[in-house]
Amino acid sequence: MDMLANGRVPVKTIEERAGARGLSKDQLDRAKGKMGIVAFKEKKKDGAWFWALPQHIAPGEKCGQ
Repeated sequence: MDMLANGRVPVKTIEERAGARGLSKDQLDRAKGKMGIVAFKEKKKDGAWFWALPQHIAPGEKCGQ
């Protein structure tokens, strides 16, 4: 939650920091669901995936993952 408090964060960054703290991808995904985190991809070719809290999602940003 602290990482997402100020807005969206690239999934790659989240996964790197979680891995450094010994968290698995499965643990991270379960936490994402419990916290109501939204995943979305940038609207450009080869755009990056991001996670954000619902209040930080701009209108029209596509959700997924």
